[in-house]
Amino acid sequence: MIRVTSITEENTVTLNVEGELTTATMDPLKWELDQVGRGKVIHVDLAAVDHVDRHAIKFLYSLRARGIPLRNCQPYLSEALLRF
Repeated sequence: MIRVTSITEENTVTLNVEGELTTATMDPLKWELDQVGRGKVIHVDLAAVDHVDRHAIKFLYSLRARGIPLRNCQPYLSEALLRF
């Protein structure tokens, strides 16, 4: 299960992700990303993510490649993103 909460401060939106981020649970995060208006800076905080699958790592990598910062990654996730 996953929970995504959005915090907006002026032109910055931080999406806090909690739980397991997998192929089956990515839709809420994708939906929140789609809801952010143009001209906003997006940050994704992954401090409370305790599990990711291979598809989630690929998705997170694509976010980072688009210039969306991934904050507070657990060490295993940082390592997986470096190897991707």
